This record gives sequence, structure tokens and C-alpha cells, in this order.
Amino acid sequence: MDDAFRRIGRGWKTGGRLKINKYVIVIINGSLGVGKSTVSEALLEKLSPAVLLEGDALGDVQPFQMYDAERIAYLYRTISHLLAFHVQNGYQNIIINYVFESEASLRALVTQVESHQVPVYCFYLTCEATIQAQRIRRRNNNQVDWELQRYPVLNRIQAAARKKDFLGWEVPTSHRTAEAVAEDLYQRMLTEER
Repeated sequence: MDDAFRRIGRGWKTGGRLKINKYVIVIINGSLGVGKSTVSEALLEKLSPAVLLEGDALGDVQPFQMYDAERIAYLYRTISHLLAFHVQNGYQNIIINYVFESEASLRALVTQVESHQVPVYCFYLTCEATIQAQRIRRRNNNQVDWELQRYPVLNRIQAAARKKDFLGWEVPTSHRTAEAVAEDLYQRMLTEER
């Protein structure tokens, strides 16, 4: 993994808010049920003014093909356009959460958003499998059965990719509140000196 891909801006505090250059992009990766959405919501408050872009919602198109390269490229262009729009309208910080199964997929999005010349922070949330299953069951949505079958597959895919590739800085979420994990991400951004 090259340093250009893991590029991090220098951060400093001003009035309790993170200030990195003009604004910052935070990408939160992880399998189903690790806490991406909940942590993103908690981080949103810390980075205010900020916008949350949920990759799953933005990429929910019909017909849906999970591994359709055109759909994924369209999603990444959509995120890039929305990012530019939000920044033009005064939102300094953007949080993007999505499941990235490989460094190549993560790199493709980072390449899209880096065209805006902003610091990008990538985090990879992990969780104990039993806690993941509990979190998924609590969602009580119409996709719970599919998600319970899918999360172990994603865990294996991401674990294999993690051995050789960069999926983000690993942050465990088991037995932690979303607020505690968000604070951890926030502090890592403030202290990172790359």
C-alpha cells in the first residue's frame, strides 16, 4: 500500500471542531452489522457542519447487480458529484460509509473524491461475529435473513483482502458505543501526521 493512497491531511482543533485544510472526507468501511451507519451518525455530530452519504442508499438502483462494475462506477461518480454540491453549499466535512471488499474498490472511490483535492481518511470497522449477528437481528428489517447469511461471507472476503491490502485503518467496535468509536476516529484524525 502506497502512502499516496493512504494520504492524510494534518489536523488541528479550532473551537472543538476538526479543521483540516478546507474540509475532510471520512470513508467508513466494514461488513454488515459492524456499526458503519451508527458510528457515521455519531461522527456527523463531531464534524459539524457535515454531511453523511450512505453508499448503500445511493447505490440502491434497479435492476441491482451486486458486482456490476458499471453500477459501482456510477455510485462513485454520484458520491463525487454530491460531495462537490455539499461543499459548494457550505458543508466542510463529508462522511461516506459503504462496504469495500478490496483495496481496488476503495481506491476507485478515493481516486474519484481526491479530484476535489481534500484529505481523505479511511477507516475499517470490525466486530466480533456474535455481536454482528445480534446487531443485524435488532435491525428487524425485511433483509435480516439475507444479511445474516451475507455477513460471514463479507467477513471472510474482507479478512482475506486485509492480509494483503489496505481497507482502512482498523477500528474494533465490539463492546463499544458508537460515540466511543466516533471519538476514536476523531482523535485519530487529529493526531495523524502523514
